Amino acid sequence: MVTPFTAYTDENGIFRGDGFAANLRELTGGLVRTIRWMGLEPNGERKDPEVDWKGGGMAGTSPVGLEGYCEFLEVEAEAEVIASFRSRQAILHGRPAATVKKPGRGRVVKLGFWPGDDSLLHLIRALLLDSPAFLAGPLPAGVLGVPHVDNSLFIVNTTRQEMTVELARRANDRLSGIPRSGSTSLDAFQVMWLE
Repeated sequence: MVTPFTAYTDENGIFRGDGFAANLRELTGGLVRTIRWMGLEPNGERKDPEVDWKGGGMAGTSPVGLEGYCEFLEVEAEAEVIASFRSRQAILHGRPAATVKKPGRGRVVKLGFWPGDDSLLHLIRALLLDSPAFLAGPLPAGVLGVPHVDNSLFIVNTTRQEMTVELARRANDRLSGIPRSGSTSLDAFQVMWLE
C-alpha cells in the first residue's frame, strides 16, 4: 500500500521534478502531478470531499481526512481505479482517489487521500480476505502481528496488561503447543506463534 504524500522528494530532500512518487510509477501504475487543498465551501464552512468506492472489495463512501488535502493521480492503463472523488468542485469531482495494480501475484494499492474514518482498515481487511487469515479483526493497540512466508503468524503483546485477540479460525501455537480459537487472551508481554 502506497499512502498519500509518499516519495515526493529525492534522497537529498529536493522535490522531484518528474512528478511526485515518479520513482514508484512502475510499481503503482501512476504518479501524482500535484496536490490540492480543497478549501472552504462558498458559505465559509468546511466540507471535506468524499470518496466513492467501486472496487478493491470496498463499497460505499468515505470522507476525506487530513483537512481535505488530495492528490491528483495520473493513472496508467495497467492500474485499475477502485475509488473516485466526489466533490462540488469540478477540478476534483470524478478524479481517481485510489488505484490498484496487480504485478505478478501481488497487488499494489495507491491512495490519493487519507480517509477521515476507518476505511483504511476496511480496505486492508478486504484485500486480505483471499488469504488464510488467522485474525477476525484488527489487533488491539499494543499487540503486534508479524506474518511469515510459511503462512504462520507471530503475535506479541507489548503491553503490561492482558489483551484479547479475536481469531477467525482454529490455530496451533508453535511455542506452547496449545490449540487456539475464538477470543484468545494474551498475558502481559506474552507471545504466540500461530500455524
